[in-house]
Amino acid sequence: MAKDKFEFGKTILTEAEISQKTVIALNYYVIYQAARSIVFNTYRNDVDNHEKLAYKVGNILGDSYEHMISFWISRN
Repeated sequence: MAKDKFEFGKTILTEAEISQKTVIALNYYVIYQAARSIVFNTYRNDVDNHEKLAYKVGNILGDSYEHMISFWISRN
């Protein structure tokens, strides 16, 4: 799912009428879906709460990834 959203984001990026905000939001969901996959693969638990997801990713990959995801959450 993350890969599909990424490809779609690249496609619409070339269209002038699409706003930058839309492209950024789509790319956030690329990160979000990839993070959900990491957590599911590690814990076999689907986390759909954005804040909890950032915390779980931090437990797996380290604090810098938790902070990065938290930053994107605060912007969307």
